[in-house]
Amino acid sequence: MNIQISHSTDWKVISIIQLAFFILLMISFVLITLVQIRKGISLTSIRGFFIFLIVFQLAKIVGGITGIILLDSSNFNQNVFIATYICDSISYGFITRGVSSLIQHMLNTKDQDSHQRTSNVSVSTFDMENQKFESTESEYKIDEKQVKKKSPFTIVTLILLAAVICNIVGMSNLSGSTAPDNTTETLIKTSAVLFLVGMILLILASIYLIIVSPNNKPTCTLLIVILLILIIRCIYSLLSAFHGVNFNQPSQYMLIFGDSKYYGFLALLPEGVAGILIMVVFFQW
Repeated sequence: MNIQISHSTDWKVISIIQLAFFILLMISFVLITLVQIRKGISLTSIRGFFIFLIVFQLAKIVGGITGIILLDSSNFNQNVFIATYICDSISYGFITRGVSSLIQHMLNTKDQDSHQRTSNVSVSTFDMENQKFESTESEYKIDEKQVKKKSPFTIVTLILLAAVICNIVGMSNLSGSTAPDNTTETLIKTSAVLFLVGMILLILASIYLIIVSPNNKPTCTLLIVILLILIIRCIYSLLSAFHGVNFNQPSQYMLIFGDSKYYGFLALLPEGVAGILIMVVFFQW
């Protein structure tokens, strides 16, 4: 496929910056995780958060590597472009899910504390031998799995998962053609919209947590800031999706073929800032 990339030098600089930054971010995240474990934090309690953040960083690293490979190649490789597009498009879904796991952890902690305060029940029994009533304390256990099962975060997880699947399937359908068909366009647009819906739901969940648990206000406020920053990333995805992925007439928002400044300031920068801020939250966990 004979396709020319107009701003290859600018995009290569962006790809190198992305690769270097997220390698450093991953190393920092692993070190902070080790520090937290040494402080006594249970690995089980941060397992989900750790996995989502690592996948997010790996997606950005792989996207940077494939971007450099694509731009260094003398011939345009559409499969490498698709891999780059998918990695850079779905990455922020994983950091969003990481934020979701933090909010869910705080809500579960609040529910457990509430149950613990009401777990001691006074039970009166009649002592036949002494002919008097005696009061005894009885404890009951809360099924933690049942509490988590009722969590609305299952909906958020399904929305983000659907967004990732729509993006992967949509871009995979592009293979072998220079312009997407209606199905491909619909899937890519649907993916961008679903990511935005997931962000909005998490912002509402954070506001709810501030109301019901004022002690978590500083952390939740920072999480809301992170989500608002990621909404900027969503806006770039919406612009890119609704302007289409067309090699013959690429839009200025199209990855690799458009203006690199839009991706740099509306996608890469917000993800980088959000990645740093969420590690600040994690360090204060």
